[in-house]
Amino acid sequence: MDLRQLNYFLKVCDEKSFSKAAIKNFITQQGISRSIQELEKELGVQLFDRTTRGVNLSAYGHEIEKDMRQMFAIWGNIVEKIDVLKCDKLNTLRLAAALGTISAISYDLIPAFQERHHEVILEVSELPDNQVDQALSGNLADIVLTIGPVVQEEIEKILLKTHHPRVLVNISNPLAQKDVISYSDLVDEPLFMINDQFKVYHNFTMRCEENGLVPNIVFTTGDIRMVHRMVRQNKGIGLTIDFITEDFQTPYVRDIEFIDSTFTWDVFLAWKIGSQMSPVCQKFIHHIKSYL
Repeated sequence: MDLRQLNYFLKVCDEKSFSKAAIKNFITQQGISRSIQELEKELGVQLFDRTTRGVNLSAYGHEIEKDMRQMFAIWGNIVEKIDVLKCDKLNTLRLAAALGTISAISYDLIPAFQERHHEVILEVSELPDNQVDQALSGNLADIVLTIGPVVQEEIEKILLKTHHPRVLVNISNPLAQKDVISYSDLVDEPLFMINDQFKVYHNFTMRCEENGLVPNIVFTTGDIRMVHRMVRQNKGIGLTIDFITEDFQTPYVRDIEFIDSTFTWDVFLAWKIGSQMSPVCQKFIHHIKSYL
C-alpha cells in the first residue's frame, strides 16, 4: 500500500462515489478505481460495496477507515518533521507551479524575486496541475501556483489571473473563416489538446457534456507545443490558452475565440490554512501581488 492508494481510499469514503473522488483528485474514474482494486487485492478483502446508486464501505472498510485516517495524518506529520530537518524554513521556500502559470504572470517573476531576496533559497518545481495539488496536500510544497477550480479543503487562495481558451484552426479548414467557435462547430472535428493531468481537459470535457457534445478527441499530450504543431500540419483543430498563442504565431494557423466566456483558465496562489506562514512565504505573496 502506498500513500496515493491511501489518499484515494479516503476520498472515496468521503464522497461515496468513485467519479466524485476522481474529480476531486483530477484523475480519471478508471484510474482511481484501478488504484482501489489494487489495494483490495493487496489486502485480500473488498473495501467497498458497489451498487448502481454509489459505493459504501464494506464491513472490512468500516473496520479500517479510522486506522487509515490516522495513518494518513501520521504520514503528513512525518513529512513535515522531515522537511524541518532537511531545510531551514526561515530561508527556504518550496514553490510548486502548474505548467504555464509562471509565464502567464510574468517571465521575470522568479528572477525578480531572487534579485530582491538573495537570502531566500527558492526551490521551484513546475508540474502538471494534478501533481501541484498533490504537492500542497502532501506537504511537498509551501505554496503553489495552481489552476482552478481549487477544491481541496483547508486551502487559502488568491485569484491572480484569468485567461481564456482559444481554438486553433489551420487556415485551410473552413472553420478558419469564423470569428467565434461554438460547441456545435466542434462536432466530428478531430481535436488535439492537453491530457487529463491538466484541469483544462476536465473542465472542457465537462462543459462539452453539459452542452450535449461528445468531443472527437483524437490525441492528448503533456506538451502544448505538440497541439500547435499538429494543427499547423492540418491534422485537426486544437485547444490552447490565449497567452500561449503569442509564442506560436504562424501564418498557417488562426487562434479563434471560443463562445463559452465562462470557460476560463484561472491562476491561483494557494497555501494551506492552519499552517504557520513563514516570512519567506509572506515575501513571495507580496512580490507576486506586485505583478497583478
